[in-house]
Amino acid sequence: MQSEPTEEGKANPPAKIFLLIGGLLAFTGGLIIVLSSFTGTFTQRGACLGIVATTDGWMVLDQSLTLVPYKDVQCRPGPLLRYGEGELLDRPEFRPFLNRWKEAVALHPQLPDRLSEIELRRNGDAVFFASEGRLRIELEAGVRTWPHTLLPLLQAAEAKGWNRGFVDLKDEDALLIQAR
Repeated sequence: MQSEPTEEGKANPPAKIFLLIGGLLAFTGGLIIVLSSFTGTFTQRGACLGIVATTDGWMVLDQSLTLVPYKDVQCRPGPLLRYGEGELLDRPEFRPFLNRWKEAVALHPQLPDRLSEIELRRNGDAVFFASEGRLRIELEAGVRTWPHTLLPLLQAAEAKGWNRGFVDLKDEDALLIQAR
C-alpha cells in the first residue's frame, strides 16, 4: 500500500506571500531613507535649542540664538530640549542649552520680556517652570552643577519681575538657588 505524501515538508503558500510582501516593504522603506539622505532633507532641518511659549505664540530658540515662529521651523528632535513631551535630555546635554540661553539673553536683552512661559523637563519631571510671574524649579539628587547652570533662567525671570515661586529641594545644592 502506498501512503499519501505528507504536507510537513511543504511551506504554506500564504506564508510565502506574507514573507515576500514584508520583505518588499522593508526594502522600499530602506530605499526611501537612503534617497532622502542623498537629497539632504534630513540635513535641512535646524536643531532646536528650545521651544517656548511667548506673547507672540510658540517660538523656537534656534542655533543662531533668535526666536523663530514654531510653524516656520522644522526642528530636529533633540539633542537639547523638547517642550512638554515629558522628558528632557540627559544631564550632560542640559548644560549647553542653558549656556546658549545666557548668550541669547546677552545678545537680545528684550528676549525675556517676550516670554510668557518656560518649562524644562528632565526624566519626565519639570525642572524649571515660569508662567505669569510664577516659577518652579526641581532638582534631582546627585546633579551638582544645576544651580550654576540655572542662573541665566533665574536672571531672566527676575528681570521680568517674577519673584513668586518655589524650589523643590531634592539636592542640597539647591539651597544656593533658594538663597537668591
